[in-house]
Amino acid sequence: MTFGHFIAIVALLLIPLKCVHLTAEAERYEGSVCNLADGTLGVCKAHRECIWAREGFKSGRLSYSDIVRCSFVDNDEIICCGDERPTHDDLTPPSTIVIDPNNRDQIYFISPDNENYLLENDGKTSSSIVSTSPTSRIEGKGRKCEEECKKFMEKYQTLSYNILGGEATNLGEFPHMAALGYPSQEVGDEVYLWNCGGSLISEQYVLTAAHCTANPTALPEIVRLGKVTLKSNDDTAVAQDIAISRIINHPDYKRNRNYHDIALIRLARPAEMNENVKPACLNTNLDDVPEHTHLVVTGWGVTSVERREKSGLLLKTNLTSVPLDRCNRTYSDLPRDRALPNLLNDGQLCAFDMTRKNDACEGDSGGPLQTVSDNGFATIIGVTSFGISCASSTPGVYARVSFYLDFIEQNVWPDSR
Repeated sequence: MTFGHFIAIVALLLIPLKCVHLTAEAERYEGSVCNLADGTLGVCKAHRECIWAREGFKSGRLSYSDIVRCSFVDNDEIICCGDERPTHDDLTPPSTIVIDPNNRDQIYFISPDNENYLLENDGKTSSSIVSTSPTSRIEGKGRKCEEECKKFMEKYQTLSYNILGGEATNLGEFPHMAALGYPSQEVGDEVYLWNCGGSLISEQYVLTAAHCTANPTALPEIVRLGKVTLKSNDDTAVAQDIAISRIINHPDYKRNRNYHDIALIRLARPAEMNENVKPACLNTNLDDVPEHTHLVVTGWGVTSVERREKSGLLLKTNLTSVPLDRCNRTYSDLPRDRALPNLLNDGQLCAFDMTRKNDACEGDSGGPLQTVSDNGFATIIGVTSFGISCASSTPGVYARVSFYLDFIEQNVWPDSR
């Protein structure tokens, strides 16, 4: 919405029962008529529901450059879809919205850049901005990580129709996944041991667990990006091994405690973005994840509790969220651990596999607990922290990313304050 459109709407509020035509930009949402890349007409539709795009990608007839985007709804991409092919004769006059100035409810208009304007009944603008972001946000501003997420999606956009649920991952399926390399002390062994994971959240920062980076006698030296296999080159991808220039542990983290187990790694140079290397978004909702939400944990950690062998291939498994109060009841039944003297707090969240077969395990620390939207972008919900044992009835514990957004944003995007 331009400033001129905004002024026009304010003026119309002063005239009883006037009709406001939707702008061209507002019409490019689901159900709107749009132009496909070849110039023919299509209809804006969520890409996960677009059979034309899905079958086109599977058959190889379409690439992402053939897709015209209409808009985003949250993290879901709305594309110009060829399922329906309207003609110019099918076009109807613009839709209208009837505004009644006698209605006591406040009326909201959202501009294309998502800045919310609140109009009171007298038609004057208010400085209030409506937001569903966490309460820790800066008054009057959106979260910086949300702004950056939208930039990531536009700059590094992709469509993915991977089916989750197996163990092995495909190259490019989790392009934010990072492996932390620690100098090997064994003669003749590999140069680096890949003992922890992490998530690329900007071109130059990786999010991980503080217990992976707080031991001064065992610090990671490099971050490896763009690989699914670590012990071989079976994925044929060229790794980006980038030196670590700075480690930023959460200031409240203590090595003998399991609280505030979150850290940032600054890379010595920005990562090169490609199909196998892209940042992930960050969750901004402080609430527990609904139990029906599809959560995925990824890592190169131990695959056998008995043999304690680490995987050379990036693995994934599906987990279910456990509400914090219920998770705390589980931990309260266990012998009191000096690393967790006050049980769990709001900076932590829990998840487990109801079949007790799958879980994060040793070597997965620092890796992401995430959701993956249909457009292929992951949103990091938690950072793998600790568990009582692998694949047990006791849920695993993760650092709650939304609780630590101030810490993350102040370091990764310092101009956000």
